[in-house]
Amino acid sequence: MSSLSRVLFAALTALIVVASARASAQSRIAFAEFELQGPAAGLVLDAGLAGTTRLEGTLSAGETGRFLVPIPTSPGAPPLEPRVTTATGAVRFLGWREPDARLATLPSALRARPAPAASSTRVRVRPSVLLVLAAAGIAGLWLRRSPRAALAVGIVGTAIAFALARASLDRDAPAVEVLDGIAGSPTWQRARGARDALVLPARTPSFELRTEPNGVALAITLPFDPAALPRATATRARLVATWPEPWPEDALERGANHLVVLDEVWVREEGNWTARGPWPLGAPLGPPRPGSDPPGWLIDGLPQGVAVVVGRVAGEEWSFVRCTYP
Repeated sequence: MSSLSRVLFAALTALIVVASARASAQSRIAFAEFELQGPAAGLVLDAGLAGTTRLEGTLSAGETGRFLVPIPTSPGAPPLEPRVTTATGAVRFLGWREPDARLATLPSALRARPAPAASSTRVRVRPSVLLVLAAAGIAGLWLRRSPRAALAVGIVGTAIAFALARASLDRDAPAVEVLDGIAGSPTWQRARGARDALVLPARTPSFELRTEPNGVALAITLPFDPAALPRATATRARLVATWPEPWPEDALERGANHLVVLDEVWVREEGNWTARGPWPLGAPLGPPRPGSDPPGWLIDGLPQGVAVVVGRVAGEEWSFVRCTYP
């Protein structure tokens, strides 16, 4: 390969990497406003390969409602007006709404922080599952002289146990939240991550939503009720919503904790992690003490060469804090 070819190949590779990074960094939703006139019973908006948005509720005859709704977008592509596929009333597209200006204040160092682990699901075996399995086993033994009947009982019992276990798993799959900050900075970033489904933080363009894989189709549902939050789903994907939060510049100094009560804290200094126990509000950071290591997903990918404090929020099993000290 000639030197010119190598230069061109390197340039093309760099462009591909930059384009991929920009596409992956973009939010997967945009916000549009629609007017719906009754009588109406729901609205489905089709954004093509990006996904759909379903607005659920009813409007009586003569009623008119304006709704600001999140619309799925394709990675790296501008939002396109969605196609109305289901509507019983008159629908009018009023235009796109600009993202909250505060999103631009998020430091790039915070945007680069590792996303919350969305696979922290605890698998619990409910007593009802064990009872069903025990009953199916006893019935199978009682019907051992009739293989077909025993097989039928086993299949039914397994199906019921699977349904009960799946329902328990769905309930025990909480979203994981991480509040990220840089000591001395007034803007922090909160990230909420979950697998397959995520309750979004607002009905306004005040947050960003990313998915892994990046191009997976999104299904967003929200009711007419303005107090209810939207819900995004994507099969076999991780969803992460991020948004800025203002905090005092001294929110988490070594001398005093003005952020939130932490029931377990770890500190990295000179490359070594130490446990520090609880950190109450208004108190200084405690000295090193015996304790477990921090969760691996919480510290993977953090910047090197700086001191780091991570902790778990008191009373919130799936809520954490990370702060770096430049």
